[in-house]
Order: sequence, then C-alpha cells, then structure tokens
Amino acid sequence: MRILQLCNKVPYPPIDGGAIATLNLSKGFASWGNSVTMLAINTKKHHCDLSKIPDEINKIVKIIGVDLDTKISPQEALKNLLFSKLPYIAERFLSKEYEAKLVELLQNEQFDVIQIEGLYLSLYIPIIRKHSNAVIALRAHNVEHEIWKRTAAQEENQLKKFYLEILAKRIKRMKIKLMNSYDVLIPITARDGEVFRELGNIRPMHVSPAGTSLDHIKVDRTNIEFPSIFHIGALDWSPNQEGLLWFFYDVWLKIHEKHPEMKFYLAGRNAPDWFTIL
Repeated sequence: MRILQLCNKVPYPPIDGGAIATLNLSKGFASWGNSVTMLAINTKKHHCDLSKIPDEINKIVKIIGVDLDTKISPQEALKNLLFSKLPYIAERFLSKEYEAKLVELLQNEQFDVIQIEGLYLSLYIPIIRKHSNAVIALRAHNVEHEIWKRTAAQEENQLKKFYLEILAKRIKRMKIKLMNSYDVLIPITARDGEVFRELGNIRPMHVSPAGTSLDHIKVDRTNIEFPSIFHIGALDWSPNQEGLLWFFYDVWLKIHEKHPEMKFYLAGRNAPDWFTIL
C-alpha cells in the first residue's frame, strides 16, 4: 500500500514521545512492504535540517517538510480568543503553504491510506476528501481536552485559568465536530478509545499502543544501582509533570519511608523552575 502520514512536526531526531511513536510507526509501515510518504510541518521550535536525516530513514520514508512558525503569540492568542471558535493551539497549524503542498501531493500521487498524526491536523480532512479517495485514519495520540482541563484546574493565576478552561472547551468542541469525519480511529490506549466512543465515535477503531524496536538497543548492565528507580521524559509536558507530582506525593514518600536507602533518579528537558525546587 501507499501510505501518507500527516505530522505537525518532523519526527527527527526522535527525542520525545511523539516523535518516537510517529517515526517508529513509519518504520513499521515500511517494514511490512508499504511505500511511506510523510508530509510534516517543520516548526521553528522543532526545526529539522532534512538534509541531515540518515540515509537509513530516507530510504524507507520519504519526508517532506513545510516550514511554519507555530510559536505562541500573545497577540494572535488574543485575536483567536475574540474572533475565532477554533482552539488557538490547533489554529496555529493551519497553513496555506502546508495546504498547497498537501493538494500537490494528492493531485500527483495516489495513496491508499492517509494517516493523520494527532487531532489538530484533522482540520485538513475536507481538503483530503476533495482531492483523494484514500482511507483516512486518525491516530489519536492523546485526549487533548482532558489534558488542558487538568492543566486549567492546577493553574493558580485566575486569568490564565480562565483562558485554559476556554481552550479545553474549544478543543472538546472541535473534536466532537470532527468526529467520524475520518474512516478509522487509532487510539493509543483502550481508555482513550472509550472516551472517543462516549463523545460519539462510530467509526471502526483499532487500539495501537506506541512501541519501539529493541533490536538496535544495547543494554549495559555493568553499572546498575539496585534497588533504584529512574524516570526519563520531557519535563515541560504537563501530563508528565502531573504524573510525577502524583508519584512524588502518593507513591514515592511511602516507598522511601519503607526503603530509605532507595534512590529515585529523574531526567528530562526544560524543567520549569517551580518543578526543580520541589
């Protein structure tokens, strides 16, 4: 089959969960004998020099990047709040350049499956329907409105809390409006799939957890500290922060009380100041 993946960032280098999940899926498609093309927004925040992507990847996945500055702008956020019904976090990925490249691809190539990586690029489904008869799969990486609702609940600044609550409601409304406009839903967990079902999904659904191949990983067991616990993950991602706070206060304190000699190691990028002084 010929598969086209639509991505809101180039998943290289694979140094975060989203990039790892997306690129590993691309590799999996290719390993099953499929032809894989990826049309990705090349953001300034996660900008990738496509010429430096290794040949081992370029040989199995054709990656096309479209440059777009998705940096959050207070002025644009205010404009969105006052004059748009879309969540600003999704509106940032609407691009005439990306749309034009997508149309060009669909007009010049035939695809059997077009997989949308994440909710926000679902806004391009009408464009896909207009120019292609491919099966559209939505890969639901998260239940976004829940993430922002929880973030709002923890926010102490009342103005920011108010904005985040509006954002969460808009994301949920957008999700419901786009519900079933795809042909198949691919959530990462069964629980996420159940949330979509409760919101109205009636399309076929296949749960596909994020995975990785261990074939290329060499485990060094020469310097293991046992017993100990280790966590690695982006520390600027609110779900990771929330999970770690739960672990610190509801789990780790109890473990440390019973096993004071045990150590917990934490590694991750972009930890906010309030998190590092806990």
